[in-house]
Amino acid sequence: MTVLKTVGLLSVQQRKLLLAYSRNKQCFYLPGGKVDAGESERQALCREIAEELNVSITEQELVYYTHVTAPCLR
Repeated sequence: MTVLKTVGLLSVQQRKLLLAYSRNKQCFYLPGGKVDAGESERQALCREIAEELNVSITEQELVYYTHVTAPCLR
């Protein structure tokens, strides 16, 4: 079984869910992506948020954090 490490941000503030929008795919999605080699999950999430939303967050700002493993179907 192939395991692909990914991260995603689920942020709800004042009953509003933060989503990113893809102009190419014309759809909304939870921001996140793959974890690069040598990178922690928290580092990857901070990097992905900066790349996708142009927002800088620190690892300390990730208050609630969990890990989920699921099979990668390729």
